[in-house]
Amino acid sequence: MGNEGVSPHIRRKILKRDGYKCQNCGYDYLDVHYMDGNIENKNLENLIVLCRQCHYKLHQIEKLRKIKPVLENLLNELFEKPIEIFMDVNFEEVVESFKNRVQREIIREFKFFVKSRILAKLEEKTLREIEKEIEKERTSTTGSLRKIILERYNYRCSECGYGYLEVHHIDGDRLNSNPENLITLCRRCHRKTHSSMYSWTKVEDMDKGTSRFYREFYKLAHKIAKDKEDRFKMTIKFKQAGKSMKINREQFKKFYEIFGHDIVEDILVQWEREIRRYLNQLEWEQQKEMYRNVYFLLEHVLPRNSFRVFVNLAKSGKFDRKTLREAKRILKESLK
Repeated sequence: MGNEGVSPHIRRKILKRDGYKCQNCGYDYLDVHYMDGNIENKNLENLIVLCRQCHYKLHQIEKLRKIKPVLENLLNELFEKPIEIFMDVNFEEVVESFKNRVQREIIREFKFFVKSRILAKLEEKTLREIEKEIEKERTSTTGSLRKIILERYNYRCSECGYGYLEVHHIDGDRLNSNPENLITLCRRCHRKTHSSMYSWTKVEDMDKGTSRFYREFYKLAHKIAKDKEDRFKMTIKFKQAGKSMKINREQFKKFYEIFGHDIVEDILVQWEREIRRYLNQLEWEQQKEMYRNVYFLLEHVLPRNSFRVFVNLAKSGKFDRKTLREAKRILKESLK
């Protein structure tokens, strides 16, 4: 891989012969970057040459710098006052019985469904924006201006100093430096040629530093979120709303503006569903406990033959809804 076995003067000769372009994809792997971000400013002092990896890395660092205050403001605004959660009055007894437990569970679900899903969407959105920015730079640079800048930097990345155009031995023999056996490839195509060496990851991800950006983004995002999580407060209100569970959408309006209605609504609906499922489970546990206690009390009152099965079930804790409904029916009949 790379340019092992190729002397500098042969490398220069092959690169010049091939026109400083990859002979496979036609791309030379070097980009012209606008330092102030303004593609209209074509002043030579504003333009530098970067290889694809350094170019993506520079845009990614800039995005992370800009995204930090955005994330902080989002969470500050969200946690400015308690998140209101409206529950059906049927859950009031359950919530009061397990108040601390319910609050812990709702906060846990927030961390999982809301925080992680929103961070994933934000990361995806950020990567798309970087792609568009780099593409704008490429398309706004004329061929003649590009040539001037590349020559000025001697066809090398101004950041890492590497030209990212590599000489490939066609027959795989590094000792065979016959010009007919050598071809110019960009690093991406060269890696694909030697793909077996990089089976652990995608060549495209390596070129764009996607894995590195993913790590850095989540490190930053989770640090910000962790600092804010202590401010997470919630209030539970009970009302006959026709639905078991509803989160106040008004507090998430800033998220709607940034991520779009569909994304945020999907996250909130899923969050509501999980909380509702959890409350139903608590209600079920409460019912089981109530029935279990009743069974033990009535074991000495009811005819042994008519209620023996249910008493045994109560002792073993093996319940299902059908069994409880049947037990309730028999209990009512026995008490008449």
